[in-house]
Amino acid sequence: MMDATVVERFVDGARSGAPLIVRPRGVASPEALAELIAAHRHDLRERLAWVGAVLFRGFRAVEPRHLARVVRAFSDGPSLAYVGGDTPRTRVGEDVYTSTEAPAAVRIPLHSEMSYLPTHPRHLLFQCVQPAAHGGETTLADTRAVLAALAPSVRERFVARGVRYLRVIRGRSLGFELLEHVASASKSWMQVFETERRDEVEARCRSLALDYRWLPSGHLVTSTVRPAVIAHAVTGEAVWFNQAHLFCFSPRWMGPLYYALAMMLYPRRRTRTHQAHYGDGTPIARETLAHVHDVLEQHTVAHPWARGDLLILDNETCMHGRNAFRGARRVLVAMTG
Repeated sequence: MMDATVVERFVDGARSGAPLIVRPRGVASPEALAELIAAHRHDLRERLAWVGAVLFRGFRAVEPRHLARVVRAFSDGPSLAYVGGDTPRTRVGEDVYTSTEAPAAVRIPLHSEMSYLPTHPRHLLFQCVQPAAHGGETTLADTRAVLAALAPSVRERFVARGVRYLRVIRGRSLGFELLEHVASASKSWMQVFETERRDEVEARCRSLALDYRWLPSGHLVTSTVRPAVIAHAVTGEAVWFNQAHLFCFSPRWMGPLYYALAMMLYPRRRTRTHQAHYGDGTPIARETLAHVHDVLEQHTVAHPWARGDLLILDNETCMHGRNAFRGARRVLVAMTG
């Protein structure tokens, strides 16, 4: 790339999940970063399809407007709103959000963004405003390597059946709103769909191919069946692309404390905020989910943040997650089609 030094940092070759690193050789500023990306955006998107992640370090991009400008430089179209998204987030700029507001003590497993919907972002752009004092790395893994490492019987079941995602999205609830002041536990349907009108929610559900129904309590239930493995939009390669393991409550990723809290809040399975089954409705065995977690952990690369970092991911090539952390941490995200 012009006016930049490219350092290729791979652990096990080109499919390790570790990002390419781009550092400034000349001017180091958010404006220079946007200009660099604009000049090479087509090559960058092609490279991302194969390597999964590119990190721009040293350009001092720390404001939401810096990220919004990079998005405009990188994308041929507008950035994407987080309508229908699952994790607690706050909009801080022009389709710029906090990356997640899940409790710091919770490790977020690797996943592919919005793989539970028929339309998903092609690219994610993360910007580090403040790295955590301890932990808080963004974790990465190559979706092709994960798919190849799964036991053939597990892979074949997921390919044949797909995944049914069920969500119970709360309405107004004083108890949960009070809980939100302590820790972000769940999103209301007003937050998920960014509207307070039920007719607009229903229209957005239809546009997302979601089956939906309203409960007398005011909660919204949605369900959809999605493939567990897809063909990459550019390379055509088969990639592991689902969140079945993340939709099933488990101490494996929630930790014993938050798992116990979740069981207290949702003692009945049918009321839980998230559930995943095979696409035909049959349960996914605990042993199968444990195997998926094992494979993901074996392929995890932890990316430590520095202030001002910008990390661009191809959502179909590279999974991402977050390690638990201590201290203040602020990472922003934007998404493009």
